[in-house]
Amino acid sequence: RNLSGEVIMAASEDVFWRYHPQVRWPWQPVIDGDWIPKPPIESWEAAEYHKVPILTGFNTDEGTIFTPHYADEPTDFDNFFKTLLPAFNKTDIAELKAMYPDPSKDPLSPYVDTRPGLGSQFKRLARAFGDYAYISPVRHTVHFASTFERPDDAPTFLYHFDANQSVADGAEHGRNEPYVVRAEEKMKLEGFQAGLAIQMHAYWSSFVLCGDPNIIRKAPADNRTPWPAYGKRGSSAKMVFGEHNDQIAGGTTQGGLTEVRADLKFDKEGDFWWSRVMKSES
Repeated sequence: RNLSGEVIMAASEDVFWRYHPQVRWPWQPVIDGDWIPKPPIESWEAAEYHKVPILTGFNTDEGTIFTPHYADEPTDFDNFFKTLLPAFNKTDIAELKAMYPDPSKDPLSPYVDTRPGLGSQFKRLARAFGDYAYISPVRHTVHFASTFERPDDAPTFLYHFDANQSVADGAEHGRNEPYVVRAEEKMKLEGFQAGLAIQMHAYWSSFVLCGDPNIIRKAPADNRTPWPAYGKRGSSAKMVFGEHNDQIAGGTTQGGLTEVRADLKFDKEGDFWWSRVMKSES
């Protein structure tokens, strides 16, 4: 506690980068101030959390920028997760491998990847890591935040960003952000890309100001599709942005701008990761 902030930050960054190649995210030196009194999963399960409006979501290809593009052997997949999740036993690893079929052994695996310059295990590894690290936790958040029917419940809104930004990395982690802030780089493109930025910026701005992405309606996004809250009356509604669009990645498919849809994809994968949360989050 007597150390300066600069010393603590330097130590924190040193620990982070030492383990970065395996995205192990070690617990780093921090100045806490009792902000994290116990593991978040325990707070969710005990319903001991602040009831505030939540807008959260995921991109289709959350794992691509965090996993080695050159992964080419089945052992690359195995070793990645054995290192990342040391609490996983042999049964966990076996079920993980079955959940994401090995493209080198199963020609019908959805993770068969023939893109030049990428290892044959990359697509499989990126999907599994994206589900584990981002997509499943986001779904866990909206599940807990909307499950309890209490008077002090606040609304929760879920999004899915699907606009492909790269041949190799797709709709990767964080690539929705320029649209949310109506970045000049997107507005200059006009057409679909500018339209997507206008829509997303309007939803997010309304949420920031009102706790609801639907309240503020001004041109040019005053007629945008209403975004239903997740979990109300059993709904699993999400807002999908840029579905199947691949223009930035050099394609010709415009796809959909915005669409409300039930969030039902990757059910088995979600069940797999949820059942093992305490092995990595406790």
